[in-house]
Amino acid sequence: MPSRGRDYIKSNICNNCSKQISSHYAERCKSCAMKITRKGKTPSESTIKNSIKARIGKKLSLAQRRNMSLSQQKRVKDGRHHLFNGGITSVNEKIRKSLEYKLWRESVYERDNYTCVFCMIKGKRLNADHIKPFAYYPELRFAIDNGRTLCVECHKKTNNYLNRWIKKQQ
Repeated sequence: MPSRGRDYIKSNICNNCSKQISSHYAERCKSCAMKITRKGKTPSESTIKNSIKARIGKKLSLAQRRNMSLSQQKRVKDGRHHLFNGGITSVNEKIRKSLEYKLWRESVYERDNYTCVFCMIKGKRLNADHIKPFAYYPELRFAIDNGRTLCVECHKKTNNYLNRWIKKQQ
């Protein structure tokens, strides 16, 4: 039975330059591999597919994950992240994510017994709808009387769904 030591590694030939390489898993010599991965060089489709296949099932260590997270955080702080928008969150978005808004939705659902008020079907995906639009009646945003429980299909048919209320008023 052959030993699994250094003598087990067989010689291969580089796919690009035909040099001999002493690795049982590499397809290219180091210089050819570096040429392919350099900036400005576009890898072929087969190279991309092979690199994707090589990463399938591999797990990152805690240190690698921590380093990736820190680099992302640094990019966000520097304003270089592709989703960074100057740190501006709209007022409506802040209100819709607030605890007060969540409590308003729950109260509307409970009042209507988790049933759509139009089709009277229970158990569908529900929305808490403002009868008078959220954006144009800020004083009624958290009034339970201004809310109703609707399923998604019925909500799409209302006058104020996706700003149809504005178009109707004009």
